[in-house]
Amino acid sequence: MNLSAALCLILSLLLGATLSLAQKHPAPQSAAILGDSSSVGILAKFERAKAHNILYQFKLIGGFLPLLVTLNKKSIASPNLSWAEGTNEKVQGQIWRLKQLNPQMDYKNFSVAGVYSSHVATEQLEAARSWSRQNNRHEFPDFVSLFVGANDLCQTAPEKIPSVASYQKNISHILWQVLSSPNAHLLVLPLPHFENLKRNVEAAKVLGAKGMGIVNTCDHIWKLAPLCPTLTHELSPSDREKVVGRIQGYNKALFAEVAKHRRLFGDRVRIATAIKNFELMPDDVSIDCFHPNWKLHKRVAETVWPYTWWASR
Repeated sequence: MNLSAALCLILSLLLGATLSLAQKHPAPQSAAILGDSSSVGILAKFERAKAHNILYQFKLIGGFLPLLVTLNKKSIASPNLSWAEGTNEKVQGQIWRLKQLNPQMDYKNFSVAGVYSSHVATEQLEAARSWSRQNNRHEFPDFVSLFVGANDLCQTAPEKIPSVASYQKNISHILWQVLSSPNAHLLVLPLPHFENLKRNVEAAKVLGAKGMGIVNTCDHIWKLAPLCPTLTHELSPSDREKVVGRIQGYNKALFAEVAKHRRLFGDRVRIATAIKNFELMPDDVSIDCFHPNWKLHKRVAETVWPYTWWASR
């Protein structure tokens, strides 16, 4: 075989592989996002590291005014800066990336800040089903992302955290319902190392060395605001062990359910394993020292995308 013939053979093989991949996993026509505050980008546009700047503090005041007026968390949400939606080009979330493949793709973000996995398994799931039936003539969209569990963990005391069994039941219900729609592909995110948030972030400065009154570190903010006491407040060794055990239990249940449903439905459900190793650091959080800022959302989006069915296109 001469060189020209060999090159033609290689090119034809590559083209055939590309066409085969495109036929196996065509670009989605529809997508839905299921989850909590992380998927709607609560406080994502703010950065703790910039809060000491006077001009930035005016931006913070302006950003929080709608919340004070409406008392609605949606007023401080930035879904365009979230890892899931991320239609702002500086984040390039999953929806942004999918729309590069199919600009006409229809999507909707059903995520709600502050909700438990039980809310996703009932209200969000039914809302997504109804929307998909009406707009796409399928039980569920072609692509669904799921990231939930943080609010199950956020309680006033460890003993109030829902059991692993109840969390697993909710996850199992979501996976079964979505994957029963033969067109659907479901990407699941595990929980990161939330248990290390306090250790990693509590001493970080918020409003400069002196701050405003006593509010100059993340720990001060957490003492004034009831932001997930089980993760941000000082716990006894035994209580901390309970929280760590529940996080690990939730993830074990999540991986077990994905494995079970892969046996039933094949490669239409995947889990973004790398997220399990994430730890929130001072430069990752927003002004409340808890929710991710847009830079962390960008990193999550970059980490998650290779787990999708369209990353190589």
